[in-house]
Amino acid sequence: MRRVDPQTLETKEKVDWSQYIAVNSATAHPHYDHEGATYNMGNSYSKDGFFYTIIRIPPSENTAAKEDSADLTGAEVICSIPAAESRKPSYYHSFVMSENYIVFVEQPIKLNLLKFMLYKIMGQSFQKILSWEPQYDTIFHLVDRHTGKESKVKYRAAPMFTLHQINAFEDNGFLVMDMCCGDDGVVIGDFTLENLRRESGEDMDKVDSCLHHKI
Repeated sequence: MRRVDPQTLETKEKVDWSQYIAVNSATAHPHYDHEGATYNMGNSYSKDGFFYTIIRIPPSENTAAKEDSADLTGAEVICSIPAAESRKPSYYHSFVMSENYIVFVEQPIKLNLLKFMLYKIMGQSFQKILSWEPQYDTIFHLVDRHTGKESKVKYRAAPMFTLHQINAFEDNGFLVMDMCCGDDGVVIGDFTLENLRRESGEDMDKVDSCLHHKI
């Protein structure tokens, strides 16, 4: 993860989450509660299997640390969700958080773990290690944000894919989620820069040039 200056959008130093907490990665879309705590999701994998981990970072009491560096002091895993298919964990880009709950959407876009370990060495794009496998359901894992306890009830839906969860709120005992969803996860391969340039050709290069010039 890299810090970004919120005013200038300048990229700052890289922060290795694994130096602070037992996770192998974290999303680029954390959530924040009213008290200033940060919530994120990461992965952990071992001989016991593959887990989706929910991370909580308490509000920093160090003002200088807030401004000058990423303060991960006190970070903890509040819930570890085992993958439904330990050898085929699901890809995710973000997660849902409401006032009292966190929802992780385990979707049928699967990762090839061997390629996941080697894709950088092999020089392949991240998309090459993903596969759309609609024989699996979409599973919604509901977790109490305050206790870290996962609901025993598994909520299932037809195969779908989602990248961004837009909003979530609680209304009269219901948890309402707004998400951008698609019925065919194969389309995720169309989002690579390589494919965009192949489709757009010179027009894409012109737009790219224009944007860089204006910036």
